[in-house]
Amino acid sequence: LGVLVPVIGASPVLTAATALLLLWTVVGINIAGVRESGIVSLATTILKLLPLVLIGGVGLFFVEADTLPAMHPGEGNALMVFASVFALTFWNFLGIESATIPAEDTVDPGNTISRATVIGTLTVGLVYLLVNFVALGVLPTTELAASTSPLSDVGIRLIGGVGGLIVVVGEIGRAHV
Repeated sequence: LGVLVPVIGASPVLTAATALLLLWTVVGINIAGVRESGIVSLATTILKLLPLVLIGGVGLFFVEADTLPAMHPGEGNALMVFASVFALTFWNFLGIESATIPAEDTVDPGNTISRATVIGTLTVGLVYLLVNFVALGVLPTTELAASTSPLSDVGIRLIGGVGGLIVVVGEIGRAHV
């Protein structure tokens, strides 16, 4: 939110207070019930995916081959490097088993939950790859490493100030998960 409201990003106290407000809002929604949480979850999922797909889709046209870092800049077996990066990346999916929690409130849970888990995992994986490829192809790694909000910087580079705003809206959607 610091991109949208710079005073929040400039103050650690306001950053913490805003994070706590969002966290407790999510807790309140979850306490309200499975149906309410499901509605908000669907809306926030769309809210977070649309900006990522937009940044990734538009960004493909702006990727510069010279900006992309070397695929394997270090020493060692490339397959081992890939395996370790894959393990770290898949760590993001920790908690995937929690998809079974609302089973008693789901129609045909055996098919619905397994289908949703596979489709969700594949979608997130593809979006991660797309957005990371674009980020690495649009901004030099030194800029990405120094940035406090790298994806907002990518959005700004691609679309201008509106791009940063689009990313912030997506981040607000991500707060519910």
